Amino acid sequence: MRKFRRAIMAVAIGAAAIAIVAPGSTEAQAVTPLAPLFHGSVLKHAKVGHAFHATVAAKGRPVAAITATTALPAGLTFTDLGTGKGTLAGTFAVPGTFVVGFQATNTEGTATESLTVTVTGIAAVSTYCGQRTGAPTTSKVMVIYEENHSYSSIIGSASAPTINSYAQSCGKATSYQALTHPSLPNYMASTSGVSYASSPWSSDCTPSVSCSTANNNIFNQVGPTHWKSYAESMTSNCSGSGSSVAARHIPAEYYTNLASSCATNVVPLGTTTSGALHTDVAAGTLPTVTTVSPNLLNDMHDGTITQGDNWLSTWMPVITSGPDYQSGHLTILIVWDEGSGSGNTASTVAMLAISPYVVPGTSSATAFTHYSLLKAEEDVAGVSELGLAATANSLRTAFGF
Repeated sequence: MRKFRRAIMAVAIGAAAIAIVAPGSTEAQAVTPLAPLFHGSVLKHAKVGHAFHATVAAKGRPVAAITATTALPAGLTFTDLGTGKGTLAGTFAVPGTFVVGFQATNTEGTATESLTVTVTGIAAVSTYCGQRTGAPTTSKVMVIYEENHSYSSIIGSASAPTINSYAQSCGKATSYQALTHPSLPNYMASTSGVSYASSPWSSDCTPSVSCSTANNNIFNQVGPTHWKSYAESMTSNCSGSGSSVAARHIPAEYYTNLASSCATNVVPLGTTTSGALHTDVAAGTLPTVTTVSPNLLNDMHDGTITQGDNWLSTWMPVITSGPDYQSGHLTILIVWDEGSGSGNTASTVAMLAISPYVVPGTSSATAFTHYSLLKAEEDVAGVSELGLAATANSLRTAFGF
């Protein structure tokens, strides 16, 4: 077969072949289209604070477009070069193992692949806390719920470098107790001040006529324009459904007195670059009380501690760079719903307080519970303390926000 140094490619529309015609020749050679095929999984290594660059490539005819299918680690960007290759580049801020998914697509099909990067080094201590002194101007609270890990499995864990950097440079509670097991009773108690350690709540029931309540709650207290719940991967407003979504992690959906506001206030989270939370953060329009529920992989319920840590490492820079946080109005509380164990028993979990007013390195051994979480929200909102929140110890006093 004659080889040509140069060739002109002509694509036959609707045909299952590509014709390659040499200059001056009337003969065409058919080339069969090819679905994308990645060159194989890749393992890379990087260091914190050092420039990183990796190329992802996929064969295919026509040339495949390549996109990232997972959230990128903080400090990294991905660029499709339009040649069947793409570049992942930037600088890692924290150590750990990061898995980034990719998809290649052309007219013949799709293919998926992942890139695993092991990052070594020491995480830079966050500068989120301690920038402000004097009387706090906190007027908004965001609660980020994590899942199913005791204090001892998070604080000090090599799998959670980002979380531990927050614990060191902001505030942590060392004696914070989740109230019971499983998840739902803890979420409900933390928003209403009432114990739900009984049937049907103790079976993690889904919202229904038999699994709902008219009890007062923080959302109802502040009113429909002053609260919002953001749920990652949820398909539509107030649906509690979607891939890796659990309604039991979205407490607002269980309160009958929120029926009219749920459809507008319980919303899909979006991504770090677009969607409901990004929009509200960037505009400085977060309401008085917000809850954030990562999906089951990123809240550590079905995923790993590393996955949850990576998720926080991508979202926290976005949230803390917004006007609400920068002005000193927003405090972020990160808390785990329950630790190890089962039945109606308490468990010690991690709770982090992040605010420009929190003195870096604050550590409190005061006995806190999920009722303390509710108390903090109510005190910031200026509403009465419901049920057992009234006698709970104060997070605001301990952490100064």
